[in-house]
Amino acid sequence: MSEHDFETGAIWATTQTNRGLGHAFDADGHALCSRRIRPRTGAQFSTRETLAQQTQAHERCLKKVAERAEAERLAAASPLAAAVVQLVEAADAARTAQAAPRVVEGVVVDHNGTAQGSRPSHVTHPDVAAARAALRPLRPATVTEHTEITEPDEADPTVRGYLVEPRGNGRIAAYWIESGLITSRKDRWNGVCVEILAKAFTDAGWRVEPHSLRAVFAWRPDASTTAQTEAQPTPPAPTARFMSGSRVVCGDGQERAVVGMTHRANEPARVVVAGGAEWIASECTPVPTCLHRIAARPDVSGDPVKVCTRSQWWRSGAGVFTDEGCVEKYDCAVQAANRAAELDAELNAEDDAAPADEPVHTWALICPNHAEQAAESCEDCTTEP
Repeated sequence: MSEHDFETGAIWATTQTNRGLGHAFDADGHALCSRRIRPRTGAQFSTRETLAQQTQAHERCLKKVAERAEAERLAAASPLAAAVVQLVEAADAARTAQAAPRVVEGVVVDHNGTAQGSRPSHVTHPDVAAARAALRPLRPATVTEHTEITEPDEADPTVRGYLVEPRGNGRIAAYWIESGLITSRKDRWNGVCVEILAKAFTDAGWRVEPHSLRAVFAWRPDASTTAQTEAQPTPPAPTARFMSGSRVVCGDGQERAVVGMTHRANEPARVVVAGGAEWIASECTPVPTCLHRIAARPDVSGDPVKVCTRSQWWRSGAGVFTDEGCVEKYDCAVQAANRAAELDAELNAEDDAAPADEPVHTWALICPNHAEQAAESCEDCTTEP
């Protein structure tokens, strides 16, 4: 005879040799304890219960135990399915309480300058829209145009979900953001999320590039086929080599520092920039540097990179000038130009008024005969007979 305990989940069964003495079994069929069973409905167990009836009771008990064990085995055998269920859960109460967002080509754009699943500037990009359609069941990350996802000190711990960035020609990079930072495949707890992104693209017919730890690089089905067909007739053009420490302008128009380059078989060379992101080398434009491998700031005047050279006749270096003359001296013209622009930027930040029409600090080559004068406008040289 058997009885199910709905409070503890155990199954009680009596034995023939000791009628009325029950044994509790857990979900794996192990005996837990024994006790006397009294019917809760008021009915009395028959002391003349046949062996066949007891056998049927035990068989029903064991069948329930086997069904529970099989259900637990199936649930444990699919960790990816469990992870997908967690990612598909609805957004938390704080986000559902906000006003209904505006949809632009499949990407949700909030009114406060944020977007879900991509940067606000990428919401209308066709490759991003196609990638979002492939990842539709998963959770997108809500980010702004300048949300930091690589620096732990500047990251927003509330940002969580996937982020898609276009790489041009039908190629995208998808990241999984956890606590505001990019997740690696080697992450013990959240690395499976990157695998889920790759599987979602593969199931949607995208071509996923292998051997990437921090991102999923994928090609749209039509763009991947077109790129391969066009690349077959002629070999690819040689790619420029980007040195570590130099700066490049990437495909999105942003200037970044170069960490190195990576090469894979039958794939275009890529430039690895600060933060771990990879860009196709042919889509990157090097920022000009001087002989000292220093790039000029965007707000400098003139062309200090062209002026800077080690083989000039003056050999007196360059300096930062004010109305009082030369205030700082450098061996590199680019260093002097960057320093002059930096000092003017600091003055404008401290002054509440509008910036001056003319810069306070300028850069110029130093006169080889008069260290306090600029070479092009030295007053002492022009007055000498």
